[in-house]
Amino acid sequence: DDHLTDAVLADAQLMKKNAEQEAKIQVLEQNMLEIETERDFYFEKLRDVEILLQIYKEADPESSDPEAMVEKVFKILYATAEEQITVGDDGEIVTKSAEDSLLADLAEDELKGELNMDDLRVD
Repeated sequence: DDHLTDAVLADAQLMKKNAEQEAKIQVLEQNMLEIETERDFYFEKLRDVEILLQIYKEADPESSDPEAMVEKVFKILYATAEEQITVGDDGEIVTKSAEDSLLADLAEDELKGELNMDDLRVD
């Protein structure tokens, strides 16, 4: 009888430890997702600065404005995730809000026939 009680107690302790480990795993997975999102955010900034510098390097030195280029770099660096800054092929910065981007994606999907706007209605 004591052996059975010890086994039940050990089983309960293992179940508690398992639940604690599951909770830790959830926290770690959430942290990993947040870190990956942040990494991607800063990588995009770095990539935009690289594109801007490549365009500046290839431009005619007579028509290049170093101060304007520096201002564009600052604009990229200080942009929030919601602003979605990108550098165009001409070196100009395009700012698009996340909402504008979502609406554009939805409109594009509608044109492709991949999405029915009626599906978005909330009754």
